[in-house]
Amino acid sequence: MIKANRAYLLVLMFLFMHMNVNHSQASTNADLISIETKHGVQFNESILIEGYAFAKPSLMNINWSISQPSVSGEIWEEIESGQLFSTVIPLHSEQWTWMIELVNWNISCTCILEITAEYHGIEQVEKVAFFAGSGAKVPALVLDSEPKFRIATSVEVTSYPIIHEFDINESAISLRWCEAPTGACSEDMTESYANLSYKRGIEYSFIIDAIELGLSDGIYLFHISVIDAALRSSPYVPLEVSIDMNSPVIIMDYDEDIEEDDMLIIDASASSDGFWQHDLQVNWYILSPQSTQLVGASTEDYEGLVFAKNVSTSGTWQITVEVIDAMGNSVTDVALINVSNKPPSGNLTINGIIPDQNVQTMQHDDAWIFEAINLVDSSSDLSLIDIAWYVNGEVESNKPAYVLNSSNFSSGVHDIKLVIMDDDGEQHAINLTIEIQSAPSIESSNNTTIVYILVSSLILMFGIFIWRIRERKNKSSLTKWNEDVKKDS
Repeated sequence: MIKANRAYLLVLMFLFMHMNVNHSQASTNADLISIETKHGVQFNESILIEGYAFAKPSLMNINWSISQPSVSGEIWEEIESGQLFSTVIPLHSEQWTWMIELVNWNISCTCILEITAEYHGIEQVEKVAFFAGSGAKVPALVLDSEPKFRIATSVEVTSYPIIHEFDINESAISLRWCEAPTGACSEDMTESYANLSYKRGIEYSFIIDAIELGLSDGIYLFHISVIDAALRSSPYVPLEVSIDMNSPVIIMDYDEDIEEDDMLIIDASASSDGFWQHDLQVNWYILSPQSTQLVGASTEDYEGLVFAKNVSTSGTWQITVEVIDAMGNSVTDVALINVSNKPPSGNLTINGIIPDQNVQTMQHDDAWIFEAINLVDSSSDLSLIDIAWYVNGEVESNKPAYVLNSSNFSSGVHDIKLVIMDDDGEQHAINLTIEIQSAPSIESSNNTTIVYILVSSLILMFGIFIWRIRERKNKSSLTKWNEDVKKDS
């Protein structure tokens, strides 16, 4: 009957609390549970811890335990545990009240109740420190922080120092620490103290200052306790503190002088952050020769700390790298790279054939087609190449092909030059000498005709002369034959 009346009174109490307590602490975040019992409460024969649930308790995995200081007083030892609430009271569809009640719990201690709630992959841990039974009690310390965190130089830690009988303002925080790069101490612990600063309610804070403690970059394991005016110490709370106060160091490797169309490569992979090595983020910025403002590099131009970009514009390229460590410490460095212009090149053909000699002979009534071929320059300059054909120092054409008609020029020697020029003014020239033969004159033609007639006449006369001599010989032979015949007769 007494137990039933007690449960009835508890229900009335929680209904009253629900009507008058501001529950904004649960409606604005993803909390699964909260503990409404305040730190430092004193229990006697029975223990009653109360709170709220913001997911249906029957659907959550609940584990709770109660611990008291060990014999040495340094750590907490579990003395009671469970997986269910003693009482659950629905308030509405998204909120319930819960209670953990231990009746006739005749233990005198400084104790901590820890509740772990898990729901749909979300886990939450809440703690409350309380006193039970009579007699003097050692203090307790609950930290309102993650069990491990990373700092640059200092951090303010919010805590709940629970002191029995004495004034909290007469208490101090004991800091013991060691270097623990693997999670375990690699050396003996060092001890120091920190003052408590009041914040609000039962919240106090203290400062862990790496500089004051003489710490450098690394991972440290802290054992944190509160010491009351009677010099009694609470069991320690472990805290892993990673310190990253130093900025990273940039080390870049690159060629200061390259040519157009070469790959501009900057290797900053040797950059590091001391103890934290290569746990770095990076941003690259480019100032091209034709620009006046830094722009962020495309992700296609770099992979982490290695920058690689094909550059086709000559001039000075300014590449800025910004390296940021996990704490946000950043440092920048600038690489100035001179990209030299690549001179253009090419060749020419005459009527489709590349000449093998610098001197060419041309008939007086001929026409040759000169053409610029195999033009080579950087990818950006190729479209900006200028071509000029010079004849005897005068520009005759700016087109890739030029027709030279010899009838438009006098006979003799003429200089032909092809000039290929890029957008930076650099030139490539090809020189040829063309010798145009003279056209035959009218007087020369007449003289040739006269000579031809004279020679022909002489040849004819000589032929007639020979013929007449032979005729004369034939007649003489015939007369002699006739006379001989007559004699024979």
